[in-house]
Amino acid sequence: MMCLPSILVSLLNMILSLSSQTAVAFFGIYYKLQTFVYMPSNGVIQGMRPIISFNYGARDYKRMKETIIITTKTIGAILLGGTLLFIVATKPILSLFSANDAMMTMGIPGLRVLALGFVISTFGIVMSGVFEAIGEGKYSLFISLLRQFIITIPLSFILIRYLGVMGVWLTFPFSELIALVVSVVLYKGAYHNHVYQLDIS
Repeated sequence: MMCLPSILVSLLNMILSLSSQTAVAFFGIYYKLQTFVYMPSNGVIQGMRPIISFNYGARDYKRMKETIIITTKTIGAILLGGTLLFIVATKPILSLFSANDAMMTMGIPGLRVLALGFVISTFGIVMSGVFEAIGEGKYSLFISLLRQFIITIPLSFILIRYLGVMGVWLTFPFSELIALVVSVVLYKGAYHNHVYQLDIS
């Protein structure tokens, strides 16, 4: 799973190069910026996993529910803050990288669209961590692949031909939305199959 971001960046750079080198440069800037948004969220997930694992083993499902709710709210707040920051302060952020006029023209709407994926990804990130904590690694891997690879790459290759680089940026929130839906479905399936007894509805 650690190599997925590198593969994603490499393949998307190949796709974006069909449009312009400005698009490749902008995506490099975005990928650096998004690290600062997701890094605190990943830290929260790292802290959540042992709590979920312990209570899952102890069959304390009420505590698991509480932990998931608190984690979701915390990560949701972090990612919502990142989304709002990228939407409101787009131009100042890009100015930090000495963006020229072409970069600004492409980057301002692009960064705002990409930022929508932050807050949408909240539940997918949380459930990926939960599944990993309870030994359902295949579910966790599948959600991560949906978010970073399975949808993003082929859809970017298709949409760039019709919508230009904006089509590539749109694949990010769309992929996060699909991962969100799949996370809910997997949770419901695990619940009804008595893999674990949670009720976070």
